[in-house]
Amino acid sequence: MPFDLKLTFTGMMLYVPEATRLQVLMPKTAETMAAPVISSTGEECGASTTDTSVCVEPHAARVTFDTAYVREGAQALDDVLAHVSLRQKRLEIPAVGGSYTRGIPSVVTVTSSPVRSDVLDGTADEVLMARLVVSTGGATYADPGECWEYQGDVRRMSHQVEWTIPDIDDDHLDLSMTDLAGMAAQGSFPRLYPIDGKVELWVWHAPAYELPPDAITPEEPVSGDQAHHFAHLALLLDSRSLEMPLFRPNECGELPPGTRPRERDRGASVLSCTGAQAPVIP
Repeated sequence: MPFDLKLTFTGMMLYVPEATRLQVLMPKTAETMAAPVISSTGEECGASTTDTSVCVEPHAARVTFDTAYVREGAQALDDVLAHVSLRQKRLEIPAVGGSYTRGIPSVVTVTSSPVRSDVLDGTADEVLMARLVVSTGGATYADPGECWEYQGDVRRMSHQVEWTIPDIDDDHLDLSMTDLAGMAAQGSFPRLYPIDGKVELWVWHAPAYELPPDAITPEEPVSGDQAHHFAHLALLLDSRSLEMPLFRPNECGELPPGTRPRERDRGASVLSCTGAQAPVIP
């Protein structure tokens, strides 16, 4: 019986919609957090775009899914999560299901600079925490995100994108992981079985305390605070720079119609960990 695979990407990620595949890149973060949080230039973190690496808490790159998906014949979800680490790994979704639909919703900000070619081709893996590659399916939803002032405009910037691969003609899904360049085996997932015609995986790159099931909702920024996590995506760009958005919580109006309810106790409260998409390359 065919089933759908739904991937929900949440957090600090750079989406690269190439002609025949989507790459989702997660930049490497510091192993420890400096205290007090002062950049190498002597400025408080968030005050400058010159050194964001020590301004960003260590991030966890993980996949979570309900444990019921590992049991063939399960009829309902367990509401218990399994976690698989993506640390220093590449996860490539098999070319299953429908065709590839290129594109990421416009609420995901487009960077002004393209991605570094050495990051795309795997020769600069030292700047990555993880890489995910998918060659079928398409974007089916993006959370509108919070309200930010960025590059002279006030707009919503999404932290969460849903990607769906429909009509997988099988009764299970096998996933495996390699090193970042895709060369050596680095572990595997258990075989996953659909429930009610689908398998749902959540892909995260955010501080560990924001991940479910025990997510701690961070304190909401105040107006004018900078999104220093977002600026950390600059590690992956040709320009090596990215403007920091300013939080403007009351300037975008109500959430647009069709916005899904946010479960802030399940990790959907990521604020500064806003994603971005690279300019489309023909």
